[in-house]
Amino acid sequence: ATTRGGVSGVIYGGTRQAPPVRLTNAGYVTARGLGPRLTNSLNEFGMYSKNFSFSPGFGLPGKVYLSRIHPLWEGNLGLQSKETFARVGGARVYGVNTCVCFPVSTPIGTMVVGLYSMARLVRDARVE
Repeated sequence: ATTRGGVSGVIYGGTRQAPPVRLTNAGYVTARGLGPRLTNSLNEFGMYSKNFSFSPGFGLPGKVYLSRIHPLWEGNLGLQSKETFARVGGARVYGVNTCVCFPVSTPIGTMVVGLYSMARLVRDARVE
């Protein structure tokens, strides 16, 4: 994977404290050695993303969570509608362009890992 546009990972976990299940940001990490501009932008997007949660079937993490098996790849995040990508405002401000989300089965349930990049990455059919 390229790091020219940086890579930041966000983990979404379901909370079952009160129905329905909500996917909340369980933390994020940004690749090292990107330089201050990329690192700061991706860290800020990670902090911004903590303000969002998703119901199964809604938003990129919610769609992946509901499928339980299919990853989802989306580009041009700053050009998406709020209905397609709720964090479009943050994508525009912080320059985040591409996302791929994967479902991960764990002993405590399904989690979703989202990888975000500022680069305009071409969709890779091997991922989907």
